[in-house]
Amino acid sequence: MSSEYGGRIKQLESDITFHIGKQEAELTLRVNNAAFYGDLNQLKSLIRAGADPKNTDYDGRSPLHLAACKGFEDVVQFLLHEGADIDLADKFGNTPLLEAVKQGHDRVATLLFSKGAKLSLMNAGTHLCTAVARGDSDFVRRALAYGADPNSRDYDHRTPLHIAAAEGLYLMAKLLVDAGASVFATDRWGTTPLDEGRKSGSKTLMQMLGQGKADELSKFPARGDEVRDKMHPRRCSVFPYHPWDGGDKRREGVVVWIPHTIEGLIRSAQEKLGLSVSDSDSGARLRLLGEDGAKVQDVDMVNDGQKLYLVGGDGAEPSE
Repeated sequence: MSSEYGGRIKQLESDITFHIGKQEAELTLRVNNAAFYGDLNQLKSLIRAGADPKNTDYDGRSPLHLAACKGFEDVVQFLLHEGADIDLADKFGNTPLLEAVKQGHDRVATLLFSKGAKLSLMNAGTHLCTAVARGDSDFVRRALAYGADPNSRDYDHRTPLHIAAAEGLYLMAKLLVDAGASVFATDRWGTTPLDEGRKSGSKTLMQMLGQGKADELSKFPARGDEVRDKMHPRRCSVFPYHPWDGGDKRREGVVVWIPHTIEGLIRSAQEKLGLSVSDSDSGARLRLLGEDGAKVQDVDMVNDGQKLYLVGGDGAEPSE
């Protein structure tokens, strides 16, 4: 008899627990619905009646997540006042601030940020690289403004600047460089954004990255040497005539490794070609041209395997 009574008590306790849990789940759903639709009066009534604004749904989303996602500034302000967790991440790693940033609700994002919210991006590098690849400069700009690291990396150790440079996206790359993205960051294969910029063929992009390189080296002089140690050496072919010269003026060229400076490249090519070394100390009277006849002023503008032409500074061919 006592065991039967004990069994009934346990069943009753189980039923009560189930019904309480069901009511709490329904109340959480009503609170989340009020936040999602911006119904501040309903939300206040539910919380006065005992609803907890910190409760989450099956995806781990709180009322603050939903209000931030929809851009309801007044609801967000109220929930913060009621003690909502400002940095709570849902099942997918999204915080209320990230929801506001993704949806472009700048006023809500600014409010959350001013209250101490942190922009926590799970796999931040992948998020930013994907946004760069699809050309979503608005998301990238907002993410950077609210604390995203411009040098965060994806699974291949590529930074957002790698992607922007590879795609030839000048404005996106400038946005990233201005935010502190490093032109010396190396990916899994030792490639830098500078390398990607060369491949893109965009001269304006390379000029901007070159300026970024100069600025970065002025702040961190050792960074260039650190990166060079990781990078694969490049080489180019150098010929002792103008790119537009006809067959009678063409002569055999040489393949040389590309050093760290344009002066070093000129001297190396000059010596290998066996040309006059009267100015070999400075290389001032010699210059390198690309196939289009443009003067090459920086080794970072030279692609691996590129053809260059060594000519005199006065336009004449160098003497042997």
